[in-house]
Amino acid sequence: LQFEVVADRLKREYGVAIGLETLAYHAARWVTGEMEEVRRVAAGYGKMLVEDAEGLPMLLFDSEWGLARTASEEKKIRLHDVQPR
Repeated sequence: LQFEVVADRLKREYGVAIGLETLAYHAARWVTGEMEEVRRVAAGYGKMLVEDAEGLPMLLFDSEWGLARTASEEKKIRLHDVQPR
């Protein structure tokens, strides 16, 4: 809903039309570990490697099951619910 509000205000106040596209991901976690390992894990089915606004790597998962399986099987990386400091 928040994105629709921003899109409406941009259109009405500035005359700028934007389009929003949803992604088919349902879970996100910050990830730490060697980037080679992070990239290897991210290359698997149902995952996408992205960066947050501060440039920290995050993994997107297409399902909670994929997140849980990755968390239990991948010992060379660590998934974080909140941004690691």
